[in-house]
Amino acid sequence: GRSRSASRAASVFSLKSHLNDTVLPIAENELEQALLKETTLEEGTDGQKPKKTQKKEWRSKLSSLYNKDKTSVSQELQKPKTSDSKQKLHFEAQLKNMTVGEGRSVKLVCSCSGPSPSLKWYKNNIPLVWSKNVKNDSKLGVGAITIKIASESDSGVYKCVASNNFDEVETSCILTVYQISDDQYEIPKFTRNVREFYNGTVNDLILEVQVR
Repeated sequence: GRSRSASRAASVFSLKSHLNDTVLPIAENELEQALLKETTLEEGTDGQKPKKTQKKEWRSKLSSLYNKDKTSVSQELQKPKTSDSKQKLHFEAQLKNMTVGEGRSVKLVCSCSGPSPSLKWYKNNIPLVWSKNVKNDSKLGVGAITIKIASESDSGVYKCVASNNFDEVETSCILTVYQISDDQYEIPKFTRNVREFYNGTVNDLILEVQVR
């Protein structure tokens, strides 16, 4: 009985290797049940030899299991994969270099297209610290920061990094804030007094003045 079971087990793996030269895993418990079925049939009942139809039963079961696994693997391979290009990110609008005078308001803006971009801002490669003066107005793929009152210390390289689970892109710019000396300010002067006239065409009263 033992020698026959070992012989049958060998033929099981031989059968697997000759089906389209492909070896696919079969669940251990299913294979064990098939072999147990074959061993029981081999020994027979009351010492009687099993019929020829019984000898083929375990082969039929094993072949069925193999074809089931082969079909599932084939279907898995045929599943369409999500195109990587559809997951990529792209900056439609890049950050631009800016030069402003001290005390002015500054807004840096960029726009990123692609699925679910997460935006992070850096100044000189260090994460930006938000405050009442420096605000993060980024949302829905549009990156924007506002510096309400710029100072020389705000000068530097600003970078926006957009990322999702598949891609990461960045854009950067240089912000230069220069100091304005007192002698650069000049009191405005009126070069012409206020003049008013009525425009009948648009039915408006117009005030006109010139300032230097």
